[in-house]
Amino acid sequence: MKTKTLDQMVDELGLKRVNFIKIDVKGAELDVLKGSERVLAENDHLFLAIVAYHYAEETLEVAEYLRTRGFKVFINGEYVYAFKPSENPRVLLKL
Repeated sequence: MKTKTLDQMVDELGLKRVNFIKIDVKGAELDVLKGSERVLAENDHLFLAIVAYHYAEETLEVAEYLRTRGFKVFINGEYVYAFKPSENPRVLLKL
């Protein structure tokens, strides 16, 4: 099976900005995030919703990965929610 990273998909689709990402890929959530380095770094005001219960440490691994990349992280049971605030605190949302 041929796969593509999220970074590759964003390029192929010609997206200029990403505001929301939902991930539920049966235990490969961290792999998806690792294939999204550019998207995670270049998009301010980015929201993430991630299902992370497929193995014992997944929730904590996903949360730590996002925290080290500047995200505010919230864990609610088996779910990780994250938000990357804008570097400009006066900007609420870029459209």
